[in-house]
Amino acid sequence: MSDSQRLLAQQPGPATRKLLRAETALQQRVEFESFVYRIQNHFVNLPSTELDWGVREALAAMAEYVGVEQAHCFRVHQQGAMVDHTHEWTAAGAPTGLSGLRRLALDE
Repeated sequence: MSDSQRLLAQQPGPATRKLLRAETALQQRVEFESFVYRIQNHFVNLPSTELDWGVREALAAMAEYVGVEQAHCFRVHQQGAMVDHTHEWTAAGAPTGLSGLRRLALDE
């Protein structure tokens, strides 16, 4: 709990709760933007030969950030009606099963 949160907690009321929610939301936004910046920087100097590895590493980081066991990347076809599953990350022991999906219609 930050100093401002402790100070505000000593003064209960709707305005205090609103300020606490706003401060929490701002902290979460800063953390998220920092996370996105780290992912972005991950790719800046990555050689093209390591892009597949980089995508899988980024998927792992995103999955861990949001607390899920799987993360997937799909390429949308130019017409926008179909996708190909291109990359995935799964936590140890988590089921897989989307590998190799190609030309999957988005309306299915």
